[in-house]
Amino acid sequence: MKKIFLLGLAVALFLACEQKAERYSTSGPEIDLVKGIIADYEKGDWDSWMEKYADTAKVYYNQWDDSITVAESMEGHKQTISQLSSYGFGDNVTFEKIISDNGNTWINFWGKWEGTLKESNKVVVLPVHLSLRILNGKVVQENGFWDNSIMQTALREIEEMKNMPEIEKTIMANHDKMVEAWNSNDANAFKTLTTSDVTRNSNGMRQAKNQDEYIALMQQFHTGFPDFKVRLDSKLLKDGKSYLYWTCTGTNNGDFMGNPPTNKKMEIHGFSVWEFNSDGLAIREDAFFDNMDLLSQLGYAITPPASN
Repeated sequence: MKKIFLLGLAVALFLACEQKAERYSTSGPEIDLVKGIIADYEKGDWDSWMEKYADTAKVYYNQWDDSITVAESMEGHKQTISQLSSYGFGDNVTFEKIISDNGNTWINFWGKWEGTLKESNKVVVLPVHLSLRILNGKVVQENGFWDNSIMQTALREIEEMKNMPEIEKTIMANHDKMVEAWNSNDANAFKTLTTSDVTRNSNGMRQAKNQDEYIALMQQFHTGFPDFKVRLDSKLLKDGKSYLYWTCTGTNNGDFMGNPPTNKKMEIHGFSVWEFNSDGLAIREDAFFDNMDLLSQLGYAITPPASN
């Protein structure tokens, strides 16, 4: 009796595994179909893209109530792409196939979409999730979700730039050039963007009072973090001052501030206020960030004073 029970249990487990395998997978013709849709989209092969959808397919983007047609979806994609110099998902994508309780086959897709705007050269990054129902080798329903506000903000910045006075356009353009100078450790480029007596205060303390001292600070970061990068997260210009939120990353593979390398990675977030003269050159930066957060990421710790 015991042998019969164990045999029955083994059969049940086997059937359960078989059912699970049927209901979930990461390969198969349906996944290949969706991979083809992504590839067609990236190449702009809209005839091939359209062929993979049923004529009556319903498309829902960022909502569940009102569907659009595949043709309307295509026109929307084309309109967005027309504003870009490059776009695509790259290799950072995931596909999975599931069969729902009512027997419908769905392909889930996750990817990080990146597009570069033609007018501003700004790179927009959007996490995207798609869920597509497949029937008889065609997509019959597509649900897509991503944060529209990211692209809308980037496009609004372009329109605001068009209506700016020339001096403000110069300053806004110099923001990106300053980031490039920092990232490439380009002293000559930095000098073209600043006055000779440019100053920098960090958390209220004077760090540099001229170009050479500021450049030495840049080089200090690049020595300590050979892969040092800074990214502008947001920027606002008002009354000759710009207000910038930024993120810095790097790996401490070199001496930093007199300390040996720890080979640890850091990522710090900060805020800077820049002042500019009438020619659009930077004359002062006041930077604020959590220095203790930086040091703790590198493995340093504060030792409390000994008690009396």
